[in-house]
Amino acid sequence: MMSITEHRRNQLHNRVHDVLGVEEGDALMELLPPVGWADVARRSDIDRLRSDMENHVAALRQEIQRASEIQMSRTNEIVMRSQNRIMLVMMGTMLATVIAVSGLAFAAAGLT
Repeated sequence: MMSITEHRRNQLHNRVHDVLGVEEGDALMELLPPVGWADVARRSDIDRLRSDMENHVAALRQEIQRASEIQMSRTNEIVMRSQNRIMLVMMGTMLATVIAVSGLAFAAAGLT
């Protein structure tokens, strides 16, 4: 099978004009693809491409979900560590305050 060049396509166009007339020839030539038939996608090609794209999108969504869950887990871990530190400092401060107040109370009781 010979490939269609622009020159051969032009020759065919001229011949169609001769046989069918200008208007009908132009209409017929407009129905032909501007490239070879091998370059025209079939319905099955498009369906396969759609299926492949859907699979890729689904896989990408799963990757994003996993990454998001990992990031959320890391963020939660950081927040929990920070809250633990704050609680330890607060508990230490409260303990020191209780000891200081108890000392003052015992001292005041011993003085009176």
